[in-house]
Amino acid sequence: MEYFLIMADTDIPIAVSPFDIWDIKQDQAHKHPGRELLFFHGNAYTTFHDILLRPFFLVSEKIQSVIALYEPDTVFTEIVLMDTFNELAELYFCPELHEVDCLTEQSKFNPDRSVIKKAVIDVSKIGDKKVFSLAGVQGFHVVGRRDFIESVLGRDAQGLVLFPIETINEG
Repeated sequence: MEYFLIMADTDIPIAVSPFDIWDIKQDQAHKHPGRELLFFHGNAYTTFHDILLRPFFLVSEKIQSVIALYEPDTVFTEIVLMDTFNELAELYFCPELHEVDCLTEQSKFNPDRSVIKKAVIDVSKIGDKKVFSLAGVQGFHVVGRRDFIESVLGRDAQGLVLFPIETINEG
């Protein structure tokens, strides 16, 4: 099966987050409120794309529905992005994806492991996950299986960039 690293082609600079977004984990989901408001100061060119990765992983309702279809146990926190410059608001979802430790020693990173230069994953460690975040790296690095990606693209998702991932099976 083919897998892809999902990247965003734009990010929105969020000024303040009232909860520790870096500690979003599947087992901590009950500690977070159901909806958060996050303010940022956009500009005349601000665009709300379907996927954002900074400062954390956010998806539009369109992508949220696909994640819920393929990973029904995923917990979502609603995030309303409030653009104070344009006086616009957009609803996003922060999915608490399962982290999978599947990167092999053949993968290459920058020194602090925040940038993946080459991803090689062991598919025997993934199980039946169709979309997940990578363990052992800094930040949010999201991987989708081909069938999940095709469903996302079939909904005309905007603002995502896909990088094929090399796979091996050591199991």
